[in-house]
Amino acid sequence: MRLGTSAAENEKLIGEELKYSWDKNRTKSVLVARRMMYDHPKKVLQDYKRDYLKEVFLKHYNLFNSVNRNFWKIILGISNEEIKRKTERSFREACKIWNY
Repeated sequence: MRLGTSAAENEKLIGEELKYSWDKNRTKSVLVARRMMYDHPKKVLQDYKRDYLKEVFLKHYNLFNSVNRNFWKIILGISNEEIKRKTERSFREACKIWNY
């Protein structure tokens, strides 16, 4: 089964993803990120397009430990510049002060 569009967030969870749902978070991208960390990489690469895995990796970069970060960065061909841009943007968005 190949998944990989931005609408993947709304797709039905597959059995492999449900193995990584040990808390109440059933967001597809979080479960795929967990699968990237704990499942065999060949299985993950067979089930998802690289573009989707790249999107998940950049979205949930903070969940990965240093070994997993480096591995997926190399496998998915992600540059340090892309990571820097994504992490800076995420940091700025998280630090917004809301006017109420």
